[in-house]
Amino acid sequence: MDDGVGMRLALEGKKTLTIGTDNLELHDPVAQKSGRTSCAPLSFGGSGKKSIPLYNVLWAEVSNNRITVDFALHASKTVIKPDKWSIPLAPIDSESPNDPSVATFISTLLARAYGEAIPRKRAYVLVNPNSGPGGAVRLWENEVKPLFQAARMELDVVMLTRGGEATELAEKADLTKYDTIMACSGDGTPYEIFNGLGKRPDAGHALASMAVSHIPCGSGNAFSCNLYGSHRASFAALAIIKSIVTPIDLVSVTQGNNRMLSFLSQTLGLIAESDLGTEHLRWMGSTRFEYGVITRMFKKTCYPCDLAVKVEIEEKSEVKAHYKHHASNTSLANLAKKVETTESGLPELKYGTVQDPLPEGWELVPYDKIGTFYAGNMAYMSPDANFFSASLISDGCMDLVTIDGDLPPLTALQVLLDVESGKFFDNPHVSYKKISAYRIIPRDQDDGYISVDGERIPFGPIQAEIHQGLGRVLSKTGKYEAEGPINWDKEDGGAHGLWSCHGCCRLLPHHDNLHQRLTSNDYSYPTSATHRRPPQTPKRMRFGSPRGIKGGRAPSGPWGRLKPVEQDPLQSIGLPSKGDTRYARAVNMALEATASGSSRGPSSSALQDPDNTKALSDVMMALRKLREGIVASKRADDFSIQAYLFCIRLSVLVKHPESYHPAILHLLRHIKPLHPMTSIEIQEVVGYLILDTACRRRELADAFSIRHEFQIKDSKLDTALHALTHDNYILFQRVKKDVDRHRAKLLEWADGDIRLHTLKCFGRAYLGVDLGFLEMATDAKWKDLKENDGVGWELDEERVVIRRIKVR
Repeated sequence: MDDGVGMRLALEGKKTLTIGTDNLELHDPVAQKSGRTSCAPLSFGGSGKKSIPLYNVLWAEVSNNRITVDFALHASKTVIKPDKWSIPLAPIDSESPNDPSVATFISTLLARAYGEAIPRKRAYVLVNPNSGPGGAVRLWENEVKPLFQAARMELDVVMLTRGGEATELAEKADLTKYDTIMACSGDGTPYEIFNGLGKRPDAGHALASMAVSHIPCGSGNAFSCNLYGSHRASFAALAIIKSIVTPIDLVSVTQGNNRMLSFLSQTLGLIAESDLGTEHLRWMGSTRFEYGVITRMFKKTCYPCDLAVKVEIEEKSEVKAHYKHHASNTSLANLAKKVETTESGLPELKYGTVQDPLPEGWELVPYDKIGTFYAGNMAYMSPDANFFSASLISDGCMDLVTIDGDLPPLTALQVLLDVESGKFFDNPHVSYKKISAYRIIPRDQDDGYISVDGERIPFGPIQAEIHQGLGRVLSKTGKYEAEGPINWDKEDGGAHGLWSCHGCCRLLPHHDNLHQRLTSNDYSYPTSATHRRPPQTPKRMRFGSPRGIKGGRAPSGPWGRLKPVEQDPLQSIGLPSKGDTRYARAVNMALEATASGSSRGPSSSALQDPDNTKALSDVMMALRKLREGIVASKRADDFSIQAYLFCIRLSVLVKHPESYHPAILHLLRHIKPLHPMTSIEIQEVVGYLILDTACRRRELADAFSIRHEFQIKDSKLDTALHALTHDNYILFQRVKKDVDRHRAKLLEWADGDIRLHTLKCFGRAYLGVDLGFLEMATDAKWKDLKENDGVGWELDEERVVIRRIKVR
């Protein structure tokens, strides 16, 4: 009976409790024989056994000759609730008296259930009612507090009323009374707690002795995702109950005369803009960040700066080897535990502050094309954003990611998608380093965003350096719960970092105004009379790169299930080599066509240009890959909706129903029920579906049925349906000129039928008509009517002779 495994306690009615290796088992032989139990709250099934994972056991005690076991029950996929067993003990004169005493059984059970974790933790809880969407109080009262009470934790709860209050409370707290200071909030309150501890006269001792913990109630909840593996409040609560004290690296950030402590990240550029620039959208939760990124990435904005970095590990392959060394054993945890802080205050800055001369050996290098500067101390920045997959909890290094800001739009989009699919680390456009310090000086900007742990600081130069094992946190397993880089456990000889912030790949600047379309929610693209599907073949896809970085991309995650194509379309439009202007010309053609209100599309010569057709075909194939990736990953959020709207609008303009029709159906049937769309978006997409049904599929009854199902009220749409129903060619041509470009393209599917009906009407009703009236009614030139529609009428100067009166 090693460590209590197999220890048994006899209960009333021949039931027994047994401590297993990983479970606490309740056995009822009577239930096994009869298939039922006399103990109503318990359900044993045919085996007569019921078990609880020891990890879920919260407390056990005896009272009035009954043993009560409190445990955490997974009530659903998103909520854990406390539950209990309360069962009478076996009588003293029972045939099966208890071998161990009840007290011994309970103490052994709790020792097995808690391991190295401290039971009955004493927590100083700081609840921020204004965090994220604003549900912190409800989550605390309904999901978290009941679990803590079931675990017999001692709670001292404070409701925060203003920003900075958590800093003051942590600075003045009596640390001898608590095992942890707990933030029930977003990531801003842990930031304040660390900095409050850092302001104490005994800052070094306070940071090394007081563990910080976190209940996720905000937008990003990175602290909880990394240390407890979940952004759900009750899941984090259970992890905190069973957590162990773990050292964590902290970063000193200096700006002017100020010094602050960072536990999460520091960023300048696209990420900071997408986070701090969407504060007004906190009601969206974590999706506000993705919304911020997608609405900004098409601007191709760069953030010029001067940068100096103390690099510790430069190549990506070496970063993976470093991660493998520490993730494969406990050396990192053991090393961190040996870190002792002897200073009474914060540790001395090894490299000085941003106001000091540049440290010896450092060199400020100007970078003009940085789009994202991101230094991280944790892996997850939000539940689905594992930006720093090689991050370790206490290795004495920050992870630095830099990305150029002038990447083509679809390439930037692919980089964003790679974050969630796990391929971000290996993306050739992502520079990834292990560093210990840096200095960054923004330039050519009067104002902007710099974020430290999600909190905005003044826009200006900053310097940062890391302190190994300076802080303490409560963690689930003594390490981060995030997965490492793909194939980190295998030898990787081909992955190399690109430490050139001046350009991960050098591209000729494209005249790209797509950001104007995205900002105005108008994703207009060119029309095309033809669309070629690329043939299917090779099983291996390759990225082309101006820097010569080549190699097959091994499929992984949802992207591994995509159909093979002739070549990766991103090679043609996302990563053009120097001098390749096909993508630029395709986009310019789109913009010119869209800007022209009178023109129905580009010139015939432009459409017949093989390069233009191929470039447009590549765009369509890239967007198809994007949709297939979203479907495979089963995501339904703002990003998915915007991506699908983009694809639908483009496909409608190029009259490619194979793309827009299934995209509309998937958006309405699978994404909309899971994530709300705005009424304007619904009306737009359903309008496209109605016109496609009526014009291309020629199913007027179905079109009216769809209109009724979605309760669409649109006068122009009604006019179009009325014209189609009554073959009113005059009204049809009028409404084509009144609707927007996308709807006009869908109405073109009915042009042939309407024109044929118009010609029949003219043939039966007129002897002759003016040429201009005929061309207006049919929306076609006389030459086209003769050649394409087989019109045999005669043209007499400006009058068309339909029938001549026979003279008798």
